[in-house]
Amino acid sequence: MLIEPELKRLYSVIQCPSCFQIALNADGGEVKCLFCLSAPAPSDAAEEYVTNVLGYPSRFEVEKDGGEWPVRTCPGCGNDTFVTAVPGAYDSHDFYCFNCGYEKSSDQMELCHDCGEYYDHGGEAGSHICADCFNAKVSRDD
Repeated sequence: MLIEPELKRLYSVIQCPSCFQIALNADGGEVKCLFCLSAPAPSDAAEEYVTNVLGYPSRFEVEKDGGEWPVRTCPGCGNDTFVTAVPGAYDSHDFYCFNCGYEKSSDQMELCHDCGEYYDHGGEAGSHICADCFNAKVSRDD
């Protein structure tokens, strides 16, 4: 079976951490590789991607040495399945959620100085605070 026509219909496809083919899609909580048919849970897929594709050692090893584990909370769905170091076009790095398929380029994302999570700054780079933290601050000031 040829999978190319189906791959072209998908919104985003990345490298599978099991077979290393660019045939993995995450959409609506279902992760599936169209090449090897691997279908791990979204959180498992994110962890496997970081170790198998990106080459990170275990989370413990990264964090004990002062590094940052590249799996965070997704601003789209709120799950801890948002990988912040997916190789993108032109040597850039993209952000990709293994639960909902939320995908953004690194120039669209910013780290909130209050909660420490990434958010889509919507072209307003430099605010350094996500909408949730901003709204919480405004409601406390009443």
